[in-house]
Amino acid sequence: PVLMAVVLLPSTSCYNYFTSTDAMEDLYDLELFLVRYLENYIKEEQNILSLLSGRYEQAARSLSNIVNREHYVANPINSFSLLRRLTQDWPKTLSLLSHNKLKDLTLPTEEDMAGAVRALTRLQDVYSLSATSLASGHLPGTHKTAVLCAADCVAVAQLYYNRHDFQLATDWLLEALGKVHHDRTCPPGLILENLFITTCFEGDQDLSTYYLQELLEKYPLYIPPDHLVKDYNLALTGKCQEISDWKKLDKIKSVPELEQVEIDEYHRMCRGPLPALRELQCHLVHYNHSYLRLQPFKLEELYLEPPVVMFHDVVSDDEIAHFRKTAFSSMKRAKIVLPNGTVSAALYRTSHIAWLEDLCDRGQ
Repeated sequence: PVLMAVVLLPSTSCYNYFTSTDAMEDLYDLELFLVRYLENYIKEEQNILSLLSGRYEQAARSLSNIVNREHYVANPINSFSLLRRLTQDWPKTLSLLSHNKLKDLTLPTEEDMAGAVRALTRLQDVYSLSATSLASGHLPGTHKTAVLCAADCVAVAQLYYNRHDFQLATDWLLEALGKVHHDRTCPPGLILENLFITTCFEGDQDLSTYYLQELLEKYPLYIPPDHLVKDYNLALTGKCQEISDWKKLDKIKSVPELEQVEIDEYHRMCRGPLPALRELQCHLVHYNHSYLRLQPFKLEELYLEPPVVMFHDVVSDDEIAHFRKTAFSSMKRAKIVLPNGTVSAALYRTSHIAWLEDLCDRGQ
């Protein structure tokens, strides 16, 4: 007899489908999860793209209508605003780029930013300029080319706050408060909290209470940043006049090496006006130098006592450009000799210098 064994095997397709229904349901759930994940990802990317578009428009507006770059950066208001954008705004913007190819880009530092703020406050101190005028871009002797945003105003207020000049800090914060709902460059709650503190430290209990109520009503979940927690809690005690009295004792002078009387006299001298100038002349000088006899200096007298003069057309534009190019890599922060004999860089004045020797031009 012949024994026949027949083994029936299911087809591959039927086997994979009918024996893994649970697995297929898991795969369905997986695809549903992926669809929802992609949907959320697109929404997040659209939000980021919308934010980037807004920051692009804001940055583009800040550089629009600029005809002359040199004139633009010569204005301290423009320089300050430019440095603040590069130290605070652009790092945040670049961090939003998923494919940032500028990771090795060198941006200005916070020290550069602090120097620009100090330069702006020096102008305000010396020439008695109002926060409103500066925030609106009005600086005597310059063209109005920039208007400070709320974040700019807060940065200036912070420096005055650190100097315990709470009146000027309050003035700048009020400028920020008037701008923030339009430009949205910083949290409104941060401005209200700072106003609550500065008005208290200035001794105005009623105004301080008003800003605290505004803060709590509009932003009940607001949490003060770490660096303001101590002063925030101090202002909450409600002893504003008492706090103001001892805070004034710690007020930092704009020029620490000078007495306040000397600082005020210096500021008055800078503000002028100078006495009427008479008998001023313009003439040519050669100092008996054979070369200068052919092309003498043009000298203009600006002041007689002490003698102040200006020489015109001493070097050509090409020579000036050459000096700048040669000196640029050697520029260093200028230092001053303090009353105690030590040499140090001063925070209340700043400049950069480079010494060029004759050897620098050899072979050129």
